[in-house]
Amino acid sequence: MNSSSDRKKVIYTAEDYIYRARLAEKALRYEDMLIQMRNVLGLKKKLTADERNLLVVAYKNAVTTRRTGVCIDRYILISKICICFCFPSHTSSVSLL
Repeated sequence: MNSSSDRKKVIYTAEDYIYRARLAEKALRYEDMLIQMRNVLGLKKKLTADERNLLVVAYKNAVTTRRTGVCIDRYILISKICICFCFPSHTSSVSLL
């Protein structure tokens, strides 16, 4: 029987994390890519140009994704408020939350 105490702790190298970051980039999973690049930063103090580029791409796309989500949420909320004020008869069918 395998118990949790019998499992070996896997130690990843910086190259392993970079490989996983590239896979995350291909899958458009920028949050995961960012996590992998943070792990690389924990192992290496000086990054190569390619590694710096991966880090910049991860941050840029992660921030863009978050910003887009916030803008969409604001747009939906403002649209619901406008419906409530412009069409008071429809307020019973519109939930602001």
